[in-house]
Amino acid sequence: MPHDTFDRRIPSVNPVDTQTATQPRQGRDARAEPTLRVVFREGRPVDEPPVELARGALLIGRSPSGATNLLAFPADRMQSRTHCTIRRDRGGLVCADQQSHNGTWLNGRRIDRAPLDDGDVLRLGDTFIVVRLGAAPPDAPVPELVGDAPGVASLRATLHQVAPTRAITVLLGESGVGKGASARALHRLSGRRGPFVSVNCAAIPDNLAESLLFGHVRGAFTDASADQTGYFRAAHGGTLFIDEIGDLPALLQPKLLHALEDGAVVPVGSTRPQPVDVRIVTATSADLRLAVEEKRFRGDLYARLAEFVIELPPLRDRPEDVLKLLARFLEPGLAPIDPDLVEALLTWDWPYNVRELKNVATQLSVRGRGTEALTRSMVPDLDTSPETAPRAPGRTPDRDALVESLARHAGVVSEVARELGLSRRHLYRLLDKHGLDPADHRV
Repeated sequence: MPHDTFDRRIPSVNPVDTQTATQPRQGRDARAEPTLRVVFREGRPVDEPPVELARGALLIGRSPSGATNLLAFPADRMQSRTHCTIRRDRGGLVCADQQSHNGTWLNGRRIDRAPLDDGDVLRLGDTFIVVRLGAAPPDAPVPELVGDAPGVASLRATLHQVAPTRAITVLLGESGVGKGASARALHRLSGRRGPFVSVNCAAIPDNLAESLLFGHVRGAFTDASADQTGYFRAAHGGTLFIDEIGDLPALLQPKLLHALEDGAVVPVGSTRPQPVDVRIVTATSADLRLAVEEKRFRGDLYARLAEFVIELPPLRDRPEDVLKLLARFLEPGLAPIDPDLVEALLTWDWPYNVRELKNVATQLSVRGRGTEALTRSMVPDLDTSPETAPRAPGRTPDRDALVESLARHAGVVSEVARELGLSRRHLYRLLDKHGLDPADHRV
C-alpha cells in the first residue's frame, strides 16, 4: 500500500476543530464532547476529521432515514439501511443494534446494546469507527510522532513545552512505544546546537559502563592506550539520551548523581573534573519507584532524574493510529486490506507496541505480494482468540478475580478494566473465555 493512500474526504456531519479543542476529560463526563473517528471504509483506511456527537440519537447505516443526526455509508453493502444508533445522554454513550443483518460489533464481539467507552472500536459492516469521549486536546507538530490519538496529541504538546527548558526528563513507557523517537524530538525542539548522543544501559557491560559514560585517560587500565572522551563529553552542547536507565549498574549510580549535581564528569584514572554542558533525557520501561523500594535503584538519583516525567501511551490505547502507522511500514503497491484483518489489527492488544506492528507489516509485505487482498491468514501470530490472546502488562486475572471485580464495580467494564490493568478488548476476551456477562452484575 502506498504511503499516501489515505482517503481525506470529510463526512457530512460536524468535524471537530482540533486547533481550538480542549484537553479531553477522563471517564464519562457529561461536559465532554464525544466524537467518532472513521478509520476504515470502502475497502481502505481513511484519514478524516472526527465527527462530533450531538445530544440525542445518531442513526448510522447505509441509508438511515430521520430528520437529523444521520451518518451514512452508502457504499458499504454489508451495512443495513439503519444499522445501529448511538445515543448520547447524561449517562454517557450507548450503542444499540437495529436488527442489522450482519450485526454491530464492539471490540470484536457482537452486541445488541452496550455502553461505549473511550477508545472503543465499532465495526458496522465493513466500516470501522473509533469512539472518543473527549474533544481532541491541543496539538503541536512533531514529525517524529505520528498519530491522531488524544494521548499522542498530548505527548506532542508536552514535548513542545519541556523541550526549551533544561529539565532532566524521564520518558516512561512500555517497550516499543517510541521513547527513542520522543527523545530525538526533544533534542530537535530544544534548539541545542550540540549532538544527540544515545546510550542504552542494558547493552553495555558493567565493567565498561563508567568508562563509556565518563571517559578515561591513557593508562587508566589495561588496554587504555589513549584517552577516551565518553558519552557525556561527546554530547557537550547537546543532548545525552540514557535509555533503560533502570539497568544502570548500582556502583555507577552515585557517580551519575554527582555528575548531574556538579555539571562535570571525572574520567576513569583522573582526579580532575571535566565540565560538561549536557541536556539529560532518560527512558525506561521499568517501574523505577518499585526499584527504589526494592533497593535496586537509588532514591536520590531517581529524585534528581525525575524533574519532569512524561508517560508515553501504549499502542493498544491508540486504535485510530494502527492503520496509519501500518501504512508507513508496508511496502508500496500492495493489495487492499481485508476487513477481517482490519478487525484483528484494531482489537489486538499489541503487547510489544509499534515494534510488533512493524513485524506484522513485514509479514504482510512478504506474503501479500501479488495477492488480491491482505488477509488475516497472512499473520499467523495475530490470533485474537481468548485462549491465545497476548497478556496486557501486569497479571492476568483468573475467573474468581474477574467475578469479584465485576461485583465490586456493578458490571461497569471500564472500571473493571482499569482496576485489573487490562485493556477493554483484552477484558472482553477474558470474560468470553470464562462465560461471564457484565450485565449479570449490574444493579
